[in-house]
Amino acid sequence: MPAYSGYKSPADYILRRLSDKQLRQVDIVRALKFRASYVSGLCRDEYNPSRPRCKAIAKFFGDDPNILLIVAGHTSLPVDLSERTLREIYDTALTLTPKQRQETVRFMRFLKADD
Repeated sequence: MPAYSGYKSPADYILRRLSDKQLRQVDIVRALKFRASYVSGLCRDEYNPSRPRCKAIAKFFGDDPNILLIVAGHTSLPVDLSERTLREIYDTALTLTPKQRQETVRFMRFLKADD
């Protein structure tokens, strides 16, 4: 998993954000309805949160979800942080089947040919 925004891992992100906001693990458990053992495991780097859970955790802290998605390895490090469209295309592509990805590439090449 890549380090990003100063965070080395999902556990590092969660523990530092808890500290920054003067919160405890139980606050995540209560707010997000996660099991206490799961949150504890996240904080010990035993688990890697799924994409939906990354988004929920980031929202809990009031952060851009891409920070945790990148640190957790679900999204690649953006080449240019101001280019949100490319990140959105990439994130959407991750949800497609291989066949849908191939069709999308063909369509994108079709669009480019019209230039």
